[in-house]
Parts: sequence; C-alpha cells; structure tokens
Amino acid sequence: MTTNIFSTIRVDDLNRTLAEDRQLRGFCQPTFNVTFDFKVTGEQQVLHVDVQRGKLSGRLSDGQEQDASFTLQAPAEAWAQHFQHNQELGYQSFWAMYLPQNQLIPAVASVEGDSLKFAQYAPVWRRTLELIRELALGSAKEQDAPLQLTEDHIVGRYAILDLPKWGGPCKVYYEQSGSGTQDILFLHTAGSDGRQYHGVMNDTRMLGRDLRMTVFDLPSHGRSFPPASSVPGEHYNSEDRYIEIISALIKHLGLKKTIVCGASMAGLICIAVALRNHEVGAFATIPVQGCEFVDMDRMNWDKHPEVNQTLLVPEFTYGMMSPTAPAACKNLVWHTYSAQAYGMYAGDLDFYFGGFDYRGKLESIDTTKIPVAMLTGEYDWSCRPEMSLATAAKIKGAWIKIMEGLGHFPATENPERFVSYLVQAVDHVNGV
Repeated sequence: MTTNIFSTIRVDDLNRTLAEDRQLRGFCQPTFNVTFDFKVTGEQQVLHVDVQRGKLSGRLSDGQEQDASFTLQAPAEAWAQHFQHNQELGYQSFWAMYLPQNQLIPAVASVEGDSLKFAQYAPVWRRTLELIRELALGSAKEQDAPLQLTEDHIVGRYAILDLPKWGGPCKVYYEQSGSGTQDILFLHTAGSDGRQYHGVMNDTRMLGRDLRMTVFDLPSHGRSFPPASSVPGEHYNSEDRYIEIISALIKHLGLKKTIVCGASMAGLICIAVALRNHEVGAFATIPVQGCEFVDMDRMNWDKHPEVNQTLLVPEFTYGMMSPTAPAACKNLVWHTYSAQAYGMYAGDLDFYFGGFDYRGKLESIDTTKIPVAMLTGEYDWSCRPEMSLATAAKIKGAWIKIMEGLGHFPATENPERFVSYLVQAVDHVNGV
C-alpha cells in the first residue's frame, strides 16, 4: 500500500518554510486570498493551504476542505513518482501530470473546483508543491553548475528586413558571437527570444570552433519591433512566415554554409527548412525538440482576460524542464517567458499545436543535399523522445540523439550539458 505522501509532512516545518521562502514572498501580495488542497485520490486526509492577505499557512485535514478554491489531485502512484529523487518523464511537474500528453498518454492528475483560480494562482501552488517536495526529499541535486561568465562575447544589432508575410518592413534584433568560415543560425522557442542561447554563444567549446553564431528575435518578440502594420493582440505564426524571415536574415547578413538550429516550435521549422531549402539556402538543419506533428492538448488560459499572462506562461514553461537543471537556469527561462508582449506565446502555440503538420512529407527530405541532425531532451513531455525518434526514422539519412538530463528548453535550462550534444550534431552535419 502506497503512503499518503502529504500526511508525512511536518506541518510546523512546512509553515516555517512557506513563511521564509523568497519566491512566495515575491508572488503573494496582500491582495492574494485563496485556499487549495493537495490530495491523493481515494484518501480522506488532505494537505490544506490557506493564503490570506498574502500570508500562507498549511495544515492536515481529515476531509477535503469545503472552502478550498481548488484541489490538486492524483493517484498515490503518480504522487509517488513525482516525489522521487530521479523522476521519470511526465512526472517532473504537476503540469506534466495534469495535461494529456497525446491521445495515447492520458493525464494522471486532475484539478477539482475552480480551474480559473488554479490558473491565476499557478505560481503559488507550484512553489508550495516544490517546497513540500524539498521537505520530503531534500533539495534537488543539480547536474551541472551554471556557467559563471567573466566576459561576454555577444554583440547585438538591428536589421531592417522586408517581410511581406509579416506585414512589411520590420526592425529585427539579432546577436552574434564567434567567427569562422561557417555560420550557425539559432532560432528561439515559442513566445520567447534569443537570450535563450546566450549560454551556448558564450561557451568556449563553441567559440573555439570555425563557426560564427547568430540568433535573432522574431518580429514582436523580445527586442525586435512589431511590423508597422501590426496591431496589438493579433500575433500569429505560420510556416510561411518563419521560412520567410530565416531566408531574409541569411541573405541580409550574408551567412555562409548556414546550419539552422532551433528548438520546440523552431525545431518544427528546422524540419520545414530541410524540405523547403530551395527557399532558404541553408547548409544543414539541427531540429531540437522537433517532430512531424504535435498531438497534444494545449492549455488555453494564455490569453484569458482574467489570468495574468506574465505569471501563467512562465509557470507552464517552468514545468517542462528537466528536474535536475540548475535552478538559476530554470529561473532564467521563467524570467524570459514572463518578459514577452501580450499574445506572443498564444499566437506561437497556435502554430506549434496543430498548425504544423508534416505527416506524409518527411520522406521527401533529401539529406544528401541538406543533412539533418536531430536532438531531443529525455524530459520533454510535449515533444516526447519517441515522437522525435519516429520522425527521424522517416527521414532517410537523418541522425538523432536523445539528450540525457535535458527537457524542452535545453539551450537555456542547461547550456553546459546541451553544448556537449550540439557539437556532436554540428560534427555530424559537417561529415566529421
């Protein structure tokens, strides 16, 4: 019989931890008033958390509290997986357990009660659960220490690109580091910007290569301006738009023997570049977290008028990383996702979830003309490793590596570890 993990928590220790935690002090404003429970399916006892005027307190209760706004619930076996030192894919966060990952892998957790408040207070319940887990297991062991820079090698500039599919001329921000006879162009994930690659672009293993690195922010993302014809709230992305800007930037900057490398939404586009390279002029592609089609339910609060996008979006993405990634790197992913303009993430996700469908097209990719090297993190529950492996199997000559200890945002959540895989992919496409 599996133990009710929440009944083993010492409430006095929990309340002291909740009161002292810097994140919760930052999140919980005096206007915050909410109550929520953590529950094992079929068990009577729950861990009840009360937030009044921004102050948190927890207690064990022998029945689900009537005043609980919402209850985070999962079977004992699922909570047991979540409370492991070495969590398995799909159990590293409540988001991973809560959202169906595809038609064959249903959700193992649920939310009872007010789902809107569940979304509104995501930072509070997420951090509370994180602290409960630390009390039960001790602090998570980080795989690698984040790189401590003493000098930054990145230089940024703007380029004016004519992008008819985006609405006309656009002032696009790009950054570069390194030098060499070959270029690699990095593409950021949905709803983010090029800061994701700063760790990679400052890594001595990349700087020591005959390689110039470039990254850019999509229009309206990060430090890039929106096209003059765009209006707030309308952002959407598409395969044609993405192909257009990649091609325009390669030509504008005069990039040579360009390797196009991107993750998540950009990983999908790297697959499209391999098929449509007559429009792009790339030398090779490295799709990271890429597959032919993402068959997964998305969360739909990212443009809800009663949900703070700058809190919810980074909370969702935070739950997609490896549980052993350095905390400083995970917090950077949180920060960059909180920093984007309204609707960027939602518009990009509309493309990522269902807007890209290369089923039946992969067999037409000719890797003798454009090499394809795929990388996917073992902890990605959005584009699961088996999805990337199945995609690579349909591209004759494609190379693929599953990256241990990495999740959906490998370049940012652990650049030290990611670069060890990236250099293998670069060597492969160059025939080394």
